[in-house]
Amino acid sequence: MEFLTLLIKNTKMCGIAGFFNIQHKSIDESNLSKMLRLQEHRGPDSNGVYYNRHIGMAHNRLSLLDLSSNGNQPFQDDQYALIYNGELYNFRELKAKLPPCSYVSSSDTEVLFQALKVWGINETLKQLKGMFAFAWFNKSTNQLVLARDRIGIKPLFFALDNQYGYWFASEVKAILEVIACTPNPIKILFSGLGVLEKSRYETAWTMCFMCGQERMLLLIPAVTRKQPIMRLQMLSMRKGI
Repeated sequence: MEFLTLLIKNTKMCGIAGFFNIQHKSIDESNLSKMLRLQEHRGPDSNGVYYNRHIGMAHNRLSLLDLSSNGNQPFQDDQYALIYNGELYNFRELKAKLPPCSYVSSSDTEVLFQALKVWGINETLKQLKGMFAFAWFNKSTNQLVLARDRIGIKPLFFALDNQYGYWFASEVKAILEVIACTPNPIKILFSGLGVLEKSRYETAWTMCFMCGQERMLLLIPAVTRKQPIMRLQMLSMRKGI
């Protein structure tokens, strides 16, 4: 019965997608529209984007808690932007813990947004109870965080191109629509044995991965004397981070 309940809840879904180039190379905004179109079935109620040359975030919304446009995403202010797919079972408790502020919606998205602003990514992830996948961008520090729930209910994939670009989406096909990822014949050969299903990170494509459960992917541009490079961290959420 618990499994059936979980399965039914998982049919409630939105879609997130985007890109991030660590060398600040401009990426065509039209790629966001392509990814939105491929994931339109995940969120037919509305869609929205945040774009600033090297960073793009897109969201397909399925309205659940707040049916008004106040719950549309990306959720953002002058410093942060958030796209989120999921359901936080304890968002009312989190809202009560947070400092009082003026909320414009009754959505769990806005509570997550405020929690990330007030507590930061590490403490917020410790507090969350639910299923989720989200992208959190700090406009001031140019830092992007991709995070997924501990059980891995909500999907989140990411891939790397040959121009220092990272692409992410709720479904692999949205990534394949905008960049070339080569199928891995060995992985495909053994996929019939359930190898990919058992892996927490691997997919059937080279340089395309799942953001593993109990992990968050932290993308931080760092500058050397020669050129910008990526410091990429996979941080565990099991014991707190």
